[in-house]
Formats: sequence, structure tokens, C-alpha cells
Amino acid sequence: MDYWAGRDDVRPGFQALRVKVEIDADLDPEQKQALLEEIERCCPLADNLLNGTQLHSRLA
Repeated sequence: MDYWAGRDDVRPGFQALRVKVEIDADLDPEQKQALLEEIERCCPLADNLLNGTQLHSRLA
């Protein structure tokens, strides 16, 4: 919470996001890893997080 304490040398956001994924499917570990990588490749949220999507805000 250093950002809210007035420190301007600290980002207000997260430094990392960690996700533990459990895939309930009839796949071996290599196939599950390949599926996870494909899901991440197609995921809009992952794309936004990894590619610095701009945020535009306005009052209603």
C-alpha cells in the first residue's frame, strides 16, 4: 500500500498475477499444457494484460 501512502516510486497495480489451472479432461500432462497455452493465446484478458492496452475513461 505504499502508493496510497504517498510514495510515487511505487506502481498502484499488481507486479504479477499467478493463476493455478486445473484441467479436468482425459488428456495427458503434455496435452493439458498445450491446451493451456492455446487458451492463453486466444484469451482477450491475457492479451490486454500482456500488450499494455490503453484505458480511456470518461464521466457518464
